[in-house]
Amino acid sequence: MKFDIRDYLDYERINLIKNFFVNIGKRFTGLFKSENEKCAFDIISFAMVVLGIVYVVIATLHGHNNQLSFKIVTAGFVVAFLIINDVVEPAYKGELKTLDRDKKNNYLKYVIFDVAGFMALLYFALYAGEIRHVFHYLGLAIFVLLIKPKKESYNEFTKENA
Repeated sequence: MKFDIRDYLDYERINLIKNFFVNIGKRFTGLFKSENEKCAFDIISFAMVVLGIVYVVIATLHGHNNQLSFKIVTAGFVVAFLIINDVVEPAYKGELKTLDRDKKNNYLKYVIFDVAGFMALLYFALYAGEIRHVFHYLGLAIFVLLIKPKKESYNEFTKENA
């Protein structure tokens, strides 16, 4: 028996999710050209977080959190969120063009703390509700512990030169 991923894909749901993000992008395109850049990126990030949480909760309640597709989709949400917040937003706003040594170090620290925190949160989400994985709460604790250093690094990265 040969494994084919296409047998497990639900193209209707994939198209619904794709269209959802395309419509969000079209709706907020006008906001990116004004002082509302941060607001638009915050709205997109918030929508992704809400959609991801709803997906994780529903899949866990239905007992699908052991399936490979659940783990792939959840990891995809986290990776997309990180790329939008850590790479696309600063690049779009031009914050990455003129980095001195200190700002570059603070940006890298921020990205490392953010990625580590969200990977720990992903570990928590992937194994929530499974009896054999009792250490998944450690992922939630790591995420919470990394919030403060991540915020400090981000503030140092974004502050103006005095």
